[in-house]
Amino acid sequence: MFLYMFGIDAQSPEESANELASLGISAVVCAPETRCIRAVRRAGMQAFACVGAFSLEKGDALCVDVDAHPRAWFGSGCPCDPEPVPRRMDALRRLAETDGLSGIFIDGARFASPSSGEGTQSLFTCFCPHCRDEMRRMGCDPDEVRKAVAGWRDGAMPLPPEEWFLFREEIIRRRMEEFVDTVRSVNPSLLTGAFVFPASLGRLVGQTCRSAASVDLLAPMIYRRYAEAPGTATLNHEYNALIGLFGRERARLLTGVDAPEDVLHSGFPPVSLRNETLYAHPRLMPILQLDDDKLAESLSAVRSAGAEGAGFFMYQKELLRNLRVLNSI
Repeated sequence: MFLYMFGIDAQSPEESANELASLGISAVVCAPETRCIRAVRRAGMQAFACVGAFSLEKGDALCVDVDAHPRAWFGSGCPCDPEPVPRRMDALRRLAETDGLSGIFIDGARFASPSSGEGTQSLFTCFCPHCRDEMRRMGCDPDEVRKAVAGWRDGAMPLPPEEWFLFREEIIRRRMEEFVDTVRSVNPSLLTGAFVFPASLGRLVGQTCRSAASVDLLAPMIYRRYAEAPGTATLNHEYNALIGLFGRERARLLTGVDAPEDVLHSGFPPVSLRNETLYAHPRLMPILQLDDDKLAESLSAVRSAGAEGAGFFMYQKELLRNLRVLNSI
């Protein structure tokens, strides 16, 4: 399998890179700095960079919820805000010019999820003027969509309207394609990748097989039992937030998954990661939690689902011992 690590010891990248290579790692997602990239490549591995999709800066538009309140999420703004686009694309072009990179991953190319650090109400977006205009262009009535999402939030409807799902998917599809086109316009040889939500939660944030079809590598983040809050994108924290918002039955209706009891602390069993890997994409490389006491079982699960590779989040020297299981996979 193609195995990659998210992060490296930036203080001693040469020693760190050699150790990772000796453990069977093929690539490292690292800071786009000369010393780190050179160390990774000299150790015989590939170097990738990562860029945030909608990183929030002063003046950027926030998402707007069903009650007209502005909402940030995961340090991000509205995916439909046109003002930051030139700034973000310029930064992406400069990153794509970096010598020694084999590819670039995009992170956070989505809408808000239930377990956003800024609060669960960020989920019930986005109805800002930009998004309302896009809904109209797609043939939707933004007022009706907003009322339906509010009704879902408040318990009057079992599910959100289909138009809301389709809107989120379409906007993220466009943003993914813009990312890929921009990278390839600078360096066509660079691979593009995306960190995305587990399959059962992807549609909720606009990340589907369709919206991510343009990237070369797809990396669903399937952390089955993550300790730290808010645990954005992690199975146990996201499902715990969903159950807190809607109750267990409505969460199951929304995702098709019956989450384990006490999901926040018990997490998901390794076998469940197989279903969370089932994205229809030719180069599927899920990223797992390095701090997993059942890493061998988790790796076997994603491999049985047809994953071409797997990644580990994130680099901690004291946890590299967990990679010894690679010899048995």
